[in-house]
Amino acid sequence: MRFFISCADFSAELYITRVSPFLVGEIFSTSPKIKNSKCIIDLTKMSVIGIPSFKNLAKIFLYLIKIVRFIVERKIDLLILCDAPDFNIPLGSIVKAIAQNKIKIVYFIPPTVWAWRESRKILVEEFSNKVLYIFPFEKSIWRKNGIFIGHPLCKIIRDEEEILQRNKPQFITILPGSRISEIKRHHDIVTELSNMFHKEGEKVIIPTNFPKFFSKNSNLLLIHSGDSRWAMRNSKFVITSSGTASLESALLGKPTVVFYKIDSFSFEIAKRIVNIRFISLPNIILNKMVYPELIQNDATPEKIYSEAKRVKDRNFDMIRQKLFSELEGLEFKEIAEIIMG
Repeated sequence: MRFFISCADFSAELYITRVSPFLVGEIFSTSPKIKNSKCIIDLTKMSVIGIPSFKNLAKIFLYLIKIVRFIVERKIDLLILCDAPDFNIPLGSIVKAIAQNKIKIVYFIPPTVWAWRESRKILVEEFSNKVLYIFPFEKSIWRKNGIFIGHPLCKIIRDEEEILQRNKPQFITILPGSRISEIKRHHDIVTELSNMFHKEGEKVIIPTNFPKFFSKNSNLLLIHSGDSRWAMRNSKFVITSSGTASLESALLGKPTVVFYKIDSFSFEIAKRIVNIRFISLPNIILNKMVYPELIQNDATPEKIYSEAKRVKDRNFDMIRQKLFSELEGLEFKEIAEIIMG
């Protein structure tokens, strides 16, 4: 069997690399980190761009055409789409139209239609043979061909806990975002926060792919974003700009404060099209405000600092166990078997 894995962001890449070793056959992919695969084009760098320029859109279109041609010419049997709906939905639709059901398509971690852009659900179900979803509340969404596999982070964190030594927390981790646009918006907040904690003698660690934005601040310890979970594991508490990091921190049992800022125009649009009450995954899953969220005008260094002080000594073990009970699912080998079956 020949597989093609289309992966364009770091979190999906982390998860599918745990599944790919159990796929039996020849594997091609869009990520150099996917084990046992031949990387045709590296799409993972797209995840740090944010809103693409016209030049980037043209490049993405060329990537799309090249991948479709490769899939057809190499007679791929099974296409695995990993998250990244803005790229993978067009890819899945084109392959479905060209292959006429000769190529099976599995969507591993489908788009968050429960949050916004519900119309994508129809598109995904039209071309997907299977949709492997990771949140229990998605059961009511992916009724046609959905399979709940659980959140891969649970298994990854459990596995790490078995081999990693527990150390006394010694840092404060602040995660400013993974995209350049997020780094620019959050830079001043992060810098001021780090100065506030530094005055108390605290060590602040910043996992980032863009160290140049923070290199002038000697109060910070900069590490690669790929080591962010190590940083969180060894932190007293975590301050993060939402995303998967908020769930990682919660599953590690860390006191966590979530913040986020976007431009005013985008925020006004978002208020009208987003269908969720919270911005952080733990609060969305638990359906209540457990971890403080500070957005827009409330996302100031002073307010974030105050919330961090308020929650830093709370015990989140019960919340952690609740999240695990909601999200734990299949072993990676079992997921691979579902994909191949």
